[in-house]
Parts: sequence; C-alpha cells; structure tokens
Amino acid sequence: MAEADEVLTNSSLDSLPKIAEGKVRDLYEVDSKTLLFVSSDRVSAYDVIMGNVRNPRIHTLHAN
Repeated sequence: MAEADEVLTNSSLDSLPKIAEGKVRDLYEVDSKTLLFVSSDRVSAYDVIMGNVRNPRIHTLHAN
C-alpha cells in the first residue's frame, strides 16, 4: 500500500495490455470478459491533466 505522501500518476502493468488511458483512470484488459480500471492520483480540471497538486482535502476524500 502506498504511503500518504506517495502519489500514483502513471500505471504500467507489463502482464496486461493497456487498452485506454483517460484523464484520471487507466483501463487494462485482463481477458475477453474482464477489464481492470486503475484509478490514479492525477487531477483533472477543465479537460486538462494538472501537474503535482497537493490538496489535503483530496487525502481526506480518498482515505479508507
């Protein structure tokens, strides 16, 4: 598990093909009937992926 001060901005799973990359989520194909959604800590606003934004409220919203 990631520490509170670590963020996930990019995902890479060598064993699974990445079929889509969105503003905050990446989509991998596990098999023909199963998809894996990976949510990242990328922050999206106004259709732009923003850089390293540190907001304490975000950590509160994603806790547990």
